[in-house]
Amino acid sequence: MSELRKRKLARLRELRRLHPVLLGRGVPLIGTEQLAQSMALLFRDCLENRQNKRRVLSAAELAHRLYDAGEKNAPSSPPLSCKAGCDFCCNAFVSVLAPEALLLAERLKAAKTPVEGSIDAFKARAVALRGLDQRARLSGRRVSCPILDRHLCSLHADRPLSCRKHSSFAVEACAAAFEGEEGPIPSHAGYHTIGTTVSVTFRGALKSLGYGTALYELSEAVSTILDTQDALRRWTAGEDILAGVQTDTTTPAHLTSTIEGLARAIS
Repeated sequence: MSELRKRKLARLRELRRLHPVLLGRGVPLIGTEQLAQSMALLFRDCLENRQNKRRVLSAAELAHRLYDAGEKNAPSSPPLSCKAGCDFCCNAFVSVLAPEALLLAERLKAAKTPVEGSIDAFKARAVALRGLDQRARLSGRRVSCPILDRHLCSLHADRPLSCRKHSSFAVEACAAAFEGEEGPIPSHAGYHTIGTTVSVTFRGALKSLGYGTALYELSEAVSTILDTQDALRRWTAGEDILAGVQTDTTTPAHLTSTIEGLARAIS
């Protein structure tokens, strides 16, 4: 074995030694480059576990677990305005990673309640959202997220990172945005940082294995998966079953560079 290979394996072992910390405490608000690489490697190890046929879904669940633990351990703040039944943000453009969309599709197929189990209803509502960007969604007839049921998220436990990290200290600002008014929504910066960190490291792992790193529009991505036979196996095998689905193109250039750097670090 070459010295270069030995050094690489030693570095990966060092990164894996941090995995118990991440699994125990989640994502810290202030991290390090080494910790980010360790997190990306944690995702990669999960995605490469061929003994687990649902490893892609497990990786999405891992991302949500890491975020939730990080949020729980984040510094305290004034009370958020977010609460059950407040769904202004559920009318916005919601982006998901492909593994998150695959997880939501699985949950829809397995749902036991009539509303959750109505895949046809989900698809019908998704059609009404197709092609609409953020501005279009808030300037015309309101069509909420297809998994919203009587002002509550029917798949809340599996909501994507983009929903998890969203927060507001002022419901009035959310209502104003819902009505199409321009203006900032005061939010928890820590939650946003933690969510972005999980997303970027997850995307770094995906890129290191040759998977796409796009953020897809939730309703169209999930509908496409529901309409695709054997979607999970085909995506896991590397087939781009989401080609043509609307994507979120707002990822800053510096995050794109970070994703590429993480992919190189763990490859």
